Amino acid sequence: MTLSLFAEPWVVVPSPEVLRIAFTANRNLTHEDAEATRRAIRGVAQLSPAEIITGGARGGDTVILQAAHEYRVGNTWLVVIVPDTVAKQPYEAQQAIRECADEVVELKRKITRDDRF
Repeated sequence: MTLSLFAEPWVVVPSPEVLRIAFTANRNLTHEDAEATRRAIRGVAQLSPAEIITGGARGGDTVILQAAHEYRVGNTWLVVIVPDTVAKQPYEAQQAIRECADEVVELKRKITRDDRF
């Protein structure tokens, strides 16, 4: 699949396999970045992919999850993967995960300062 998020209209060419799309983004989005991300996710959601996968961080991952939930078409399954547990995520991310995710994968890898999060 080829996806350009930096030019409108976005170009998406799905492969013949089942379409699963993974996204991640910066934690510190500007308002303009968040709106551009929402527009991109809205376009991708129209493809009705089997899965949209993202992380569980605040900022970009949260915007992606909420937009995918809002613009979901068909049976798209929303998957969130977190490095430790949902309880260790920032409050706004926890709330979005509870409200929007269909599946959560908790890797249960303790995050330390050495990880630079």
